[in-house]
Amino acid sequence: MTTTGRPALERGHWLLLLIGLIVLLAYGDLAAAVLPQRLVSLTAGTADASTQLNAVTSTRAALLGVFVPLVVLLGGIAAFLAYRETAGQNRHTNEQARQDRDETRRLRRAEVYAELLSACQQSWKAALELHTPERADPDYVLGLLHTNYEKRVAMDLAHDRVRLLGSDEVQASAIALTMHVGVEVVTRANAQPRLTEEEWTRITVTDYARLNRAFVNATRGDLAPTR
Repeated sequence: MTTTGRPALERGHWLLLLIGLIVLLAYGDLAAAVLPQRLVSLTAGTADASTQLNAVTSTRAALLGVFVPLVVLLGGIAAFLAYRETAGQNRHTNEQARQDRDETRRLRRAEVYAELLSACQQSWKAALELHTPERADPDYVLGLLHTNYEKRVAMDLAHDRVRLLGSDEVQASAIALTMHVGVEVVTRANAQPRLTEEEWTRITVTDYARLNRAFVNATRGDLAPTR
């Protein structure tokens, strides 16, 4: 049963129950006031008044004896429909709450994934500046080293958040990316002897782009709306 079809079906059940209740009330009124005299007049019209009165009383009791079980039956049906409607509403509420929690978690994961990508990029940029300083004076290099360290710490913190809040399917690519930036790029930016331009380009462009792309693809798979 579809979600859109069920409310209409529930309304149909309540409408039938209301019609049944109206019919039953009409029957009860007839059974108490009209039908007993009519039936007795048809079957015992020539009997004396006392016999007719007893017949009316007996007929009324018999007709109302059918009325009471029907009232109980309708009451049971009403209680069942009310229970099922309440249970359905509770299931809908719980499902909506679950979907809201899942969406909140999904948005939170998207946030921490974006934070890690940004932190890796910032650390990568700081390492590039350290590898090719515009000036060779010690104070300038020291400032670059300090910046490099700060960006590395920020990247590690962002990775910690991914480890805590991210899904399992992104962990491997997150580790590979942060390890590459932290160990290969940051650590070797100021290595002595200096890396060749070919090796440095491979580390900072080719390998970095591949690992960055792998993490982005993993996050897209995790954040897909069909999950």
